[in-house]
Amino acid sequence: MVSSITLGNFGTQNGKTVVTGGSSGGIDTQGLIDGLSEAKRLPAVQLEARIKQNATLSTAYGEMQTILNRFKDAANFLRNPPGVQNATSNIFEYRNAQVSNNGATAGSGYLSVTATPGAAVSSYDITVDQLATYNVKVTESIFAADADATVVGAASTITPTTITIGAAAVNVDLAEGDSLNQIAAKINAVKNQTKVTATVVKVADGEFRLSFKTMETGAAYNYANPVFDLNFVTETDAVDAQMTIDGTTITRSKNSISDVVDGLTFNLLNATPPADTLTVGLEADTSLVKDAIFNFVDAYNEFRIFAAKQMETGNNGAPLESAVLSSSSTLRSVVSRVNSEIAQVVNGILAGNPDRLADIGITFNDFPGDADTPLVRNVLNIDEAKLESALKANFEQVRSIFEFDFTTTDPNLTVFSRTNSLAVSSILLNIDQTNGIYEATYDDGSGPVTIQLDGEAMSGVDGVVLRGRAGTVLEGLVLLYADGDDATVTLNMTQGVADRVFNTLEDVVKSGTGVLATELKNITDTNTRLQTEIDRIDQRIIEYRDRLLRQFSALEQAISQANILLQSLAAQTNAQLAASG
Repeated sequence: MVSSITLGNFGTQNGKTVVTGGSSGGIDTQGLIDGLSEAKRLPAVQLEARIKQNATLSTAYGEMQTILNRFKDAANFLRNPPGVQNATSNIFEYRNAQVSNNGATAGSGYLSVTATPGAAVSSYDITVDQLATYNVKVTESIFAADADATVVGAASTITPTTITIGAAAVNVDLAEGDSLNQIAAKINAVKNQTKVTATVVKVADGEFRLSFKTMETGAAYNYANPVFDLNFVTETDAVDAQMTIDGTTITRSKNSISDVVDGLTFNLLNATPPADTLTVGLEADTSLVKDAIFNFVDAYNEFRIFAAKQMETGNNGAPLESAVLSSSSTLRSVVSRVNSEIAQVVNGILAGNPDRLADIGITFNDFPGDADTPLVRNVLNIDEAKLESALKANFEQVRSIFEFDFTTTDPNLTVFSRTNSLAVSSILLNIDQTNGIYEATYDDGSGPVTIQLDGEAMSGVDGVVLRGRAGTVLEGLVLLYADGDDATVTLNMTQGVADRVFNTLEDVVKSGTGVLATELKNITDTNTRLQTEIDRIDQRIIEYRDRLLRQFSALEQAISQANILLQSLAAQTNAQLAASG
């Protein structure tokens, strides 16, 4: 006969009644409650798995954003960034200056030339006729124990007096008791006015000289000798620099001359021999451009490899665990958009000229893969020899393949900005500021089409800002016409690969509003909602466990009473058996 029922052991933990498990042969109420609670929490576990999965998605999208930002920066170097006076941001505008000499000595020993981006490609014949020099005056020897000994006074070498220094004629007082060092200090105290410095020169023990030297070169800084009790053993007047460029003699006060040819600085180093002529050749820095193109291709290939790894599948055809973005429509869309821009033919380039990457040695190939990288389709390969040849022979055509460029029949018109919505390469502008009418006419293949532009007067100057309207072939185009007159202007444009790739990537990686920023925000928002639901479920689990504990506690009391009854019945039964026996 059953004499007792064992349910489990109840105790108190942290002020709450808990069941810690049954004894041998009993029911494990602790395990039962845990099991029921865990079953109840399965939805929260699933939500936590989604948050963990979202974390890997965020990491992958973050890596994608970093790669695409590098790619965007590489495209920016080649695209001719929008705006005005932007030559320093355009890699195709950088220049390389070479100095050669028809004589026996290298031209670099006589002249160096630096060029700012945008300087005109050209050549110049130059002779360095004379270098600019300093005015130098050195006194006769002054005998004194040392440079701090008195040399000014009644019994000394120099009588107290006032001397006049520099072309600005600034007075300097020599006072009783002054030493050589004090005289030099007084002169140097006013050097910003006089443009003259003084130096104490020790000739031998007890023998010194004062040296006066202008701070600037050029004849404009010459001045008369200071009048006092010393003669000058050296009196060298300054002269201006002189050079001849393409037969024109140029005179300047300094040996660095930057106001002769726009964008060029000529640094005169030595006068050229009478029979020598230097030639300065200014050309586009093709080496810098080639490096930028390689950087662009490498950045594109890095993205292609990333995409291939994110879409890699195993032998069973299923995505690998590492292929976190295998089902990402965002990744597939960006890959498609970028590839479309990379492979495009550039509109507006004249027939017969290079108009796509393949024309300059940049072609698509498949990378078969290796131990670290899966098969990658449509990577770019560069035929370096073909690219170098194209840069040398057709530099302007190469740049048109990459950058945005335009030509206009009116120099007052410039393109300020553009987007990939630009769908035509040639337009005729009617700029009628008198009547406020601004029109663009283009050929759509079946004939001329005229559309309206929005016009806004420039602030503070004559002219108008013209904007292409949304939904038209000129959407995103902003033109500046810097003149107050009416005009009819032809504008031809080419929008190269790098410019279109940049605009595409800007749409993807732009902070706050880009495709990836939106994707990452959606993940963050989703995780916030999921965590809120998890917290709600966990709170319900706590309440559920408390309810189970109360129920099992009540059951324990009932079982305790049943055990008392069982024990009483057992005692009676035993007594009856004993009496009958």
